[in-house]
Order: sequence, then C-alpha cells, then structure tokens
Amino acid sequence: MNLQKYNNKKIALFGKTRAFEKNELDSLLKQYNITLLDHYQQDVVLIVEGAIMPTPLQEKIQELYKTTDVDFIDIDIFEKELAVAIEPKKLLMSLKLSNNQERIISYLTNDYITDTLFLSLVKLYRFGNEDFFENDTNRDVTAALIRRFYKEYETNHNIQYSNVGLINTVENTTNPELLETIFSLEPTQKALYDPNHHNAKLIQILALHPQTPLQVLLHIINTKEIEYIKYIASRDQLDPTLEEKLLSMQNKTLDTLLAYMPYLSKISITTLLQRGYEDIIAQHITLDESLFETLHVNPFIALNPTLSLEMQKQLFKDKQYHLYLAKNFTCKLTKELFETNDPQIKELVLRYHNISEFSFDPSGYEFQLSHNPTTPAEILQKIYEQNNDAFNANLAKNPATPVDILYQLSFDFRYAKDVKQNPAFSQHIKTTHAIGIFE
Repeated sequence: MNLQKYNNKKIALFGKTRAFEKNELDSLLKQYNITLLDHYQQDVVLIVEGAIMPTPLQEKIQELYKTTDVDFIDIDIFEKELAVAIEPKKLLMSLKLSNNQERIISYLTNDYITDTLFLSLVKLYRFGNEDFFENDTNRDVTAALIRRFYKEYETNHNIQYSNVGLINTVENTTNPELLETIFSLEPTQKALYDPNHHNAKLIQILALHPQTPLQVLLHIINTKEIEYIKYIASRDQLDPTLEEKLLSMQNKTLDTLLAYMPYLSKISITTLLQRGYEDIIAQHITLDESLFETLHVNPFIALNPTLSLEMQKQLFKDKQYHLYLAKNFTCKLTKELFETNDPQIKELVLRYHNISEFSFDPSGYEFQLSHNPTTPAEILQKIYEQNNDAFNANLAKNPATPVDILYQLSFDFRYAKDVKQNPAFSQHIKTTHAIGIFE
C-alpha cells in the first residue's frame, strides 16, 4: 500500500485499531494530509477493517463491499504499512522535545515498528526510579523488549514477564546495540555500583558477553567495582585497550585472571611475567615460536595444549618435562611416553591419551584401558569378558564401549545408571527409536 496514493483524501476506519493508538494513527496520517473518519461517506476512498467490529459494523462492511468500488484493507496490513512510513528522526526529535511518555509507551508496545526504532525509543522511556517489572507500565515496556528480542519467546510466552526472560534475552542475543541499550536503562544503571543489587546478574552477563560494545566494558571498568570487572578479565579474548586498563589497576585477582587468557598482547605478557605469573602463562597462553623460546625453561609449558608436535619433541628430550607432557592429554608423543616405563606416566597415558595408534600388551592395564575412550573395541571386549566389577564400572561410562556390552551392563543395577548416562548409549537409543518410527 502506497500512502502517497491517498494524499489529500479520506479513509474510514471501522472498528478498533490494534497496534497504534487512534490519536497516533491520526498524527501519522496527517503527514500525508489524509483524513481519518470513523464512518463512510461518498468521498471516502479506502475502508480499513479494524479489530473488534460489532455486528452492525460487519453488516455495513458487507453492504459496502457490494455497493461501492472503494478499496478495503485489513487493520493488520494497514498498520504494518503505516509503521514502515514512520520517519524515525522526525519522531524521535518530537518525542525528545515533548517527553510524552504515553506516546513513547504506545510505540514501544507496537510490534510493527523496527527493532532499531524500538531501541532508540526505549532509551527515552523513564522507569521512574523503579525496577523493570515493578509497575504496570515498566512491566509492559520490558515485556515488549523481551517479546521482540528473545529467540525462544514463541515457545514460552510467560517468560516476557519475568527477570529470567530478560536475562535470557541478554545471554542469547548477538545484537551489540541491544546490549548497549539494556546497559543504559535506569534499572541496570542502578546496579552498576552495587554488586549485591538484584540486577547485578545483568552487569555480569554484559561483562562476559562477546558482543558487548567496547564503550560499555570501559564504563564497567571505570566503576572500579572488582566484582564486575573480574568478569571482563575472564572473557575469552580482550581488546588491547581493555588489557591495558585492567593491568593498570594492579589488582592481583585481575592479574591472575588475565594470566589464564589464551590470547594477550606481548606488552601484557611481559608485564604479567614481571609480576610473577610465569607458571600460569606458560600453561595457558597460545604459543608461537617466540613465546615458546621465552617460556620453554618453565616445566609448566609442557601442560600447554597449544604445543606443536615439534615443540613437544623438543621438550621430550629433557626428562624433567615427561610427567608434565603425560598430564597434557593433547600431547601426541603417546608411544614415547609409554616407553619411558615410568609407572606414573604409564598410568596417565593409558587412562587419558589416544592409544589407538600404537600396539602394546594390555595385560595388567585393564583398569586404565577400560576408562580410556580411545581403547580399541576388541580390547574393551576382552576386558568385559574378565567380569571384573571395577572394569565394568569404567566400561559402563566409556563412550567407546560397544553397544552390545552396554546393553548387558544396563541389566545390572550396579551399572544401569552409568549406562543410561553414557552419551553413546543414549544416542544409540534415540537413533534406534527414530528408525522404528519411520519403518
């Protein structure tokens, strides 16, 4: 529908509006010099079929269908088209100047306006020093936000009226503008300097969320509230600006969290090494050749999951690294570690490492092998045939255990619970059930 088509003309609305208040409808139509009537007359060129029409109006509509060549349109289609015609800049300027909260609420509860316009409008809404759900209008506005942005809303309509719904909306969104907007709202801001506030969870989620804008994170850091800032220091990756800010605070809790980061700038690494966090950094930083050269003298580097095969081989040359490499379950030197004949190292290798690529005599290692998800099926079969309680307990939990063995173990009350929780067995049951449905 092109509103320009009805410029300087009259249209009639029969029944009620749905998304727009009547006065807002009038205001929008006036931009096109369109006159809105509540009855039919000869110069009406469009009839809008509104919501909740009493019988006499329905009968009038039917009569006009037959006796006129006037255009007809459903209220939902009409209001959607009208929402598209809104000029956001003009509307926002008008609402900022007037601070008309009733108009703002009317637009916020209108499902047809764009998400971008909604986020601009909700920043103009005044929560009146009360919480998101503390009064009727706050509840309506918050519910409108959840309804619009919560992905699972269609499967759980009641969630729009709960704090859980708001938290889930923040956790699940990928929209930085939404995160920035929720952070700016009055109830969230009230929690900013009070980590014990009931809305503190929102600040924590925002501090961790990968899509939270940099300016929001800097704002949180500027509060000096360590209980919030430690969540920023726990992010998977940090902007160099944030690293610098956090290190400048010289806080041991924050420094420790930063030392666990897999990615840090060279400047930040140098600073943390000077502050005594070498053991943690050696284990957790994502290594390159330069960092390996800097840190390789620290035995904890052998625990680092990002060691390349060449790095592992270089460390293996020195016996002091052997036990650490055995504790690193991403280490590919399984055969070499096993052949050191160190009992503690053998125990770790057989329980946790990938043993599928080298052969050895499994006798005497049944307990460890029954636990290892890379143990070949034929070895697990032989272990099961020994009918040992401890071995069977491991087999019941091991996703590599053949399904027919898991079936047998499921009939024994000692192992039944572990078998049911075994992901491989659960997947087999689901697949079997699905095949049965379609046969």
